[in-house]
Amino acid sequence: MLFEGIDYEECDIIVFDSELGYGSFTGTRYRMREFVDKFPNGIFEIITETYSGYDTVFRGYIYKNGCVYGSGIISIWTMGDVILSTNYTNNKKDDRI
Repeated sequence: MLFEGIDYEECDIIVFDSELGYGSFTGTRYRMREFVDKFPNGIFEIITETYSGYDTVFRGYIYKNGCVYGSGIISIWTMGDVILSTNYTNNKKDDRI
C-alpha cells in the first residue's frame, strides 16, 4: 500500500507485549520515526484493517528478527489517496518519516 499526503505528526503505532487476544497486556505508543528506528527490519502482518475518513488503522502482529514480538495497532492519517500496488520496484522510499 502506498499512502499519499501523510501527516506524520498524527501517525502512531501502539506495540503490545502479547499477541492479539484477551487478557492482560502492556504496551508502548511510538511516533512513526521511533517505531522505524526501534524495528528497522521489523514486519507488520495486517490481520484487520479499517478505513474511516482520513484515518487508516491496521491491527496485527509485529515480527522482529523473524519471530513474533507482539501485536500492534498502526494509525495512519492521510489526506491523499491510498494506492494498492504489487509493483514495489517503482515505488519511492519516503524519507520524511
